[in-house]
Amino acid sequence: MERFAILIGIDDQDLDGLPPYCTKDVDDIAQVLEQSCEFKKKYIFKIQSPQGKENKFSLAELDSVVDILIKQRKISADDLLFIYFSGHGKFDAATQESNLVLPDGHLPTSKIKKYVDQLHPKIAILLLDACFIGAKVYSKAIGPAKLKRKFYVDSEAVYGIYASPTTREAYMPQKLTNSLLTHFFINTVNSENYYDEDNQLSIEQIASICAKQVYKYSAELVKSKHISKEQVIVREGRIEGFLPFAQISDKPALYALESTKKSKSTATAIVPVTPINMNKAKVPKMKSVKEEIDEFEGILGDIKNKLKKFDPVIAATILSSYYNKPYNPTSSHQREIEEAIRKNIIDEEGEVYYRNKQVADLIQSLDDLNEFLRGDTSNEFDEYFNAEYDISPYDLDNQDFWEQIYDLEVPKY
Repeated sequence: MERFAILIGIDDQDLDGLPPYCTKDVDDIAQVLEQSCEFKKKYIFKIQSPQGKENKFSLAELDSVVDILIKQRKISADDLLFIYFSGHGKFDAATQESNLVLPDGHLPTSKIKKYVDQLHPKIAILLLDACFIGAKVYSKAIGPAKLKRKFYVDSEAVYGIYASPTTREAYMPQKLTNSLLTHFFINTVNSENYYDEDNQLSIEQIASICAKQVYKYSAELVKSKHISKEQVIVREGRIEGFLPFAQISDKPALYALESTKKSKSTATAIVPVTPINMNKAKVPKMKSVKEEIDEFEGILGDIKNKLKKFDPVIAATILSSYYNKPYNPTSSHQREIEEAIRKNIIDEEGEVYYRNKQVADLIQSLDDLNEFLRGDTSNEFDEYFNAEYDISPYDLDNQDFWEQIYDLEVPKY
């Protein structure tokens, strides 16, 4: 198991700026991850935007880190991804979504979910130290069945720790020189008293300790009339089994992590991005309509070839799971179902195994098509698509689209 971290600290979200705690938070979190949590320095990606930067931080920097992880060293089904943010947050009542505030815009929490989706780690942990974040980063607008397929089956842990609910603020006490949640996160990991008999500390234990300590500290601030309401930590997610996050390295635990057993020669190097240079964001080159069509046809051809590896019943089942549609095979498809169960494509309840390599490859191509069609395609490409297929490129989640575009005959109920 390798451990990857994307750490974001934004001090210059508004004209007044914040105390320089957010970029410092990133440095302090990076240090504790490396010293106590078995993260390698080369796999810790720091994105920092201190006060006074001439070129403001944009999502391009974050997208570039995700792109590196996808293209240069894909996170495997055995790896852990830790995403940390320190800065402002806000809740949009109109869209019912929490956002992380950036100097020139915002980062919806749904975008973070998309990053995790693209990278497919075995374990995903979020620590969002910002106001008004709340919960439901993963579960908002996703039914229980889809949530299980997309995250609980695809990962052995998806867990979020957020600094406050959508109705409360998070605090940065001057005397601590860190955000309040970040301070107690670091303090907990660095305190041997919290570790168990195997010298390990789970992410659930860290969250629970932080929730209590943050509340107690903020309650004292309320008593002294420095703030009006206590800070309340929000936790979200599910973990199967015991997930050790931190370990006292000079006292070997009873159950050693897999990462301690790998030789250094087996690790694939990543170009370090620590920190990202904010002055060198590349402007994407505009594509011609021919380039757009060629790219689309390449992705589509890839999907068609991968769909041919599955029986139509099972191919339709995978597409249905991916798009959260109601299609399900019936008893008349028992032979196909049993064969797919035997090959670990679906389980006995009809849920898709997203870790199956063929399934994962298909999902990656579907992700590529989704990203392409929902991106900034030209009007000329949209006209080509409508003329070629007589269907909207935004209808890719319905069965008519699957039949017309993918050449897949969806079995009838």
